Amino acid sequence: MNISERSFSEQETKKIFADAGIDWKTRSERYVGLKDTVFERVSGQWWIAYDEGKPVASYGIGEMDNFYLSLGAVSYKPGAGSLVTKHVIDSHGDKPIVANAASPAGKKLLDKMGFREIQIKDGFIQDTDIPTEIKSALEVANERGGTVLRKMYLLMPKNWFVLLRR
Repeated sequence: MNISERSFSEQETKKIFADAGIDWKTRSERYVGLKDTVFERVSGQWWIAYDEGKPVASYGIGEMDNFYLSLGAVSYKPGAGSLVTKHVIDSHGDKPIVANAASPAGKKLLDKMGFREIQIKDGFIQDTDIPTEIKSALEVANERGGTVLRKMYLLMPKNWFVLLRR
């Protein structure tokens, strides 16, 4: 399997899968926990995993207020969703990433990638650095049965040691 070298818009992704005979669902078609939230509205980019030239999985990510928003993984082949998710998460480490794990499998995958549950008390997220609109969406997802997660880390430039030597 290999991962696309570039990202695609949601509509481009839908077309790529449709051309392969796969009915790939957009966010508005598949979201339950994040329906009608910023996660559905934010502009996003998707990377696609291919197996023998055929699209088999995708993972989307959006950006808002210095945070990345996980837009979810869709997989049609075991292991492909994990592969593309890891690729995208690993290449977006310069800002915190927030996500809603809509399924136990999604939570397990994100846990393996270093995500941790966001603390919620009396229905409200306690993390003060998360922007209000994102926080509200995650609280809605939590109320709808999701598990809200975040990952914080900084991806250092690969040539950071060169800068130190100068």
